[in-house]
Amino acid sequence: MESRSLREDKKKQAISDGPSTSQMALSLRLSEARLVGILASAMDAIIAVDEDQNVVLFNAAAEKMFRCPSSDALGQSLDRFIPVRLREVHRQRRLNGQSDRQIGG
Repeated sequence: MESRSLREDKKKQAISDGPSTSQMALSLRLSEARLVGILASAMDAIIAVDEDQNVVLFNAAAEKMFRCPSSDALGQSLDRFIPVRLREVHRQRRLNGQSDRQIGG
């Protein structure tokens, strides 16, 4: 029979080890599912770009707004979706480190 001290030590070790790999994987899948749900149900266009300003995320509202399926938008330059008159402003803001979270809205 295990002593009380040994059981307490095992409990402390389990707590200090943190979540298991399978628990972390499940948590990640749930977070991803929530994100997919948020992006799909958002009423606003959401576009995310990589460091080269190429589209990596284009939600359903963006598809409607720009009349462009996400399959065509992904990998394209963000400039494709910025009105010509605002492209230089966007470029300058990006070069100056300013946020361009919302352009033209």
